[in-house]
Amino acid sequence: MNNMNLSIEMPDAKEAVIGGIAVNYYEGGSGSTIILLHGWPQTSYIWRKVWPELQKHYHVIAIEMPGLGNSNALPSADTLSVSNFIRQFCEQLKIKSFHLLAHDIGAWVAVTFARNLNICSNH
Repeated sequence: MNNMNLSIEMPDAKEAVIGGIAVNYYEGGSGSTIILLHGWPQTSYIWRKVWPELQKHYHVIAIEMPGLGNSNALPSADTLSVSNFIRQFCEQLKIKSFHLLAHDIGAWVAVTFARNLNICSNH
């Protein structure tokens, strides 16, 4: 029988206020930063099984997407608005370089984020 620990816990939640919107996030580990974006209708708890391994190698941040979990909603929930919110979150926490891992609608936000980053860096 596998001795896998099925009672994996996330670290204690932290809160940031970005443009007047409160957002919860989880943070742990050290090294290069990796930001995790969950899907819908989920929360960052979805990352609990990979969290222990990721934080062995990375500084991991799992953001509760706005309007889900314990994060307040944005006035608009389109991918551009949410990706701009993620950018502001990174700026506030002074995160300049990171890997972005996402699934489901989190991936929609990640693609929009990457496209805007590419547009901004080309001009």
